[in-house]
Amino acid sequence: YIEKNRINPSHQYLWKLVESTWKQKNTLPVFGTHMEVIRVNLMLRPGVMKWHEALTEREPFGVFRNRWAENYIRILTMALFAEKTDENDSILVKAHPGYRHGKGLCAEYFGWDYQI
Repeated sequence: YIEKNRINPSHQYLWKLVESTWKQKNTLPVFGTHMEVIRVNLMLRPGVMKWHEALTEREPFGVFRNRWAENYIRILTMALFAEKTDENDSILVKAHPGYRHGKGLCAEYFGWDYQI
């Protein structure tokens, strides 16, 4: 999508974090999900809206076929379209095992006693 639409990620710090986390852990970093503050005008930009439409309405339908959650879409959206405005904005990214399929995988990561 990025190459096809000639997108140059505008938030280089987040993009490098996304790339390195994917290469090292085969997952994506996430923002903390307890509170989010986002400018509506960012989400209404034509490029952002086209990106979101591509995720849900176009092949390969990543959201529906791969069960992508909004926190992963959000970090990709911010890395591709937002701009780094504060040297401290990296505190929004939290340590998390990332998105992994399988019973008990998060429990295994956090050391929880996982029983149903």
